[in-house]
Amino acid sequence: MGWGCRKNFQFSIFNFQFSILLFATYCLLLTAFIGCGKPKQFFSQTQVLMGTIAEIKIISEDPILAEETIKRCFERIKEIDDKMSVHNPESELSLLNRSAGKGMRVSKDLFYVLEKSLAYAKLSDGGFDVTIGPLTELWGFSEDKGIVPSRAQIAQKAVLVDYQQVRLNPRNREVFLPIEGMKIDLGGVAKGYAVEEAMEIIKAAGIKDALVDIGRNIKVIGKNPYNKPWMIGLAHPRKVGEILSAFPLKGGMSVATSGDYEHFFIEDGRRYHHLLDPKSGYPTNLCISVTIITPSAMIADILSTAVFVLGEVAGMELLEKLDTVEGVIVTDAGIRVSSGLVHEMKLARFP
Repeated sequence: MGWGCRKNFQFSIFNFQFSILLFATYCLLLTAFIGCGKPKQFFSQTQVLMGTIAEIKIISEDPILAEETIKRCFERIKEIDDKMSVHNPESELSLLNRSAGKGMRVSKDLFYVLEKSLAYAKLSDGGFDVTIGPLTELWGFSEDKGIVPSRAQIAQKAVLVDYQQVRLNPRNREVFLPIEGMKIDLGGVAKGYAVEEAMEIIKAAGIKDALVDIGRNIKVIGKNPYNKPWMIGLAHPRKVGEILSAFPLKGGMSVATSGDYEHFFIEDGRRYHHLLDPKSGYPTNLCISVTIITPSAMIADILSTAVFVLGEVAGMELLEKLDTVEGVIVTDAGIRVSSGLVHEMKLARFP
């Protein structure tokens, strides 16, 4: 896939009709993006990675630095995908799944993601469970196709889903799946982790203003090209192209959304989506979409799935217990916003 289009926004503030004093005032008032010296530029590139669109946006006065940084970001995202993709039979995750019943030493990346995933599985009482692999495979979501399994088939696979069975050995980074047939699926966490890793590369390069977006898992630093907060649109889950809200995302914050409109199929007039309840084995219909705002893109990714599965009541209870975490839950009955966002977000009516 080729590089996306690079857009340069350059502004000139010098006008010989203005006095030196007025020019100096402009220098103070205009944004850091414009500056009084070398103008900064806006670089935006996209690639298809991790089964979705990955986009990197950077503001910098150094084109070579910006393009090299974006290149390294995409390389890192691909590296993570190569390790954690359930679609790639030769990925590290696929090898781990095939080693169920034996145990396997894994990379630092995979071990760290599993460690965090199991911690939040416990925190959410299994609302988020990476061992859901046998069920996502049964429903066909791991292969991007839809199949409605029988109750007997679901019951057979459900016994393989239990995050509490996974054993991690930090001393040698060994992961042990005790039951043959257990499978880990990192679809609810890997993109968020990749966003975090890409942003670390950007910050290490000394870039102060940037946005990383991998399939609606977004993290920003600094401000946008107009020296204002990055604006994020909250998609309407039932009207394509419409939004429920547009809100500013502060630098250093992340946002992730999980919805029943993302990956689904219709059979006999019924919608079946990819967000499965690990306990029942069926798609959960307690929510339509969940959006999480918090500093960590990986935690936002995890919690958007966990809260969706838990539902409005238990999900909001979880959010209110967590520091620096806010959320928006959309259900058939309407929209519920966490206490820290109530006075900050203007939402369209739903339904």
